[in-house]
Amino acid sequence: MTRAFQKRHELAFLDLFLRGHLKLADVEIGKTFKETPDGSATINNPDGTTSILDFELVEYFVDEPVRGSGGAPSKKAAGCWRKVQKAIYSRLKLLRLSIDLLIRFKEPMVLKSSQTNQLADEMIRFAQEFCPRGYLSQSEHKQFSATTYPLLHQSVGRIDLSNHEGLEISHWQCENISVASIGVVIPILIKHVEEKNAKSFNWSKDAEKCLLIYASGESTQSGAGPDPPDPRIWNDAGLVDICNSSQFNRIYFWEKVRRWDHRLK
Repeated sequence: MTRAFQKRHELAFLDLFLRGHLKLADVEIGKTFKETPDGSATINNPDGTTSILDFELVEYFVDEPVRGSGGAPSKKAAGCWRKVQKAIYSRLKLLRLSIDLLIRFKEPMVLKSSQTNQLADEMIRFAQEFCPRGYLSQSEHKQFSATTYPLLHQSVGRIDLSNHEGLEISHWQCENISVASIGVVIPILIKHVEEKNAKSFNWSKDAEKCLLIYASGESTQSGAGPDPPDPRIWNDAGLVDICNSSQFNRIYFWEKVRRWDHRLK
């Protein structure tokens, strides 16, 4: 993911949070003049005044980078799978296959952009060759020919196939990034606030300094549960202290998929 793409991605989440979730109708979202913070929001108040909120964003993940590799492994996996899905979708629509596929990649999930189309082709050829006959028949596969399916052999741990004769399937699933309810993990929240508090920012003049921690739900490790958690967890002494002593005027935690938020400061 390039920095320009990531910036657009962050601004899109900020727009969703302010307009879609908080229902702020009269708000303008834009980039900040400098690289940091990530975005700015100008809110036109009913009394004719304006408020400026500068936002730094961080996505909530509960898995850690492996040996200093940088970034959450689940986030990297989600990015890889989005590329594969894009390559697969048009092929499935054209072929009108009645085959459902669930894939499990070896960890860590690593795929070069140049390999995406080849992997999509191998997955489709494998599904066509090995899908069992008969409606709702299922099969599990853990061995892949290094000669015929080199990328599957290299990167995939398991493929489950099922026959849905008469039903067109246009989306396949990846078990590595299945959405799950991980919940709110207080030490992870504290770590996010600590890391952002240690950074230097070029805040806009007179802007309120805001931190938005968002659980996107795009992977197993970036969900925060179906419902708001027990409100007593927000009273954790370590979390309260780090938020109160931070440089931010406002700190929000937002569960995007289930549509709830909590203001930590």
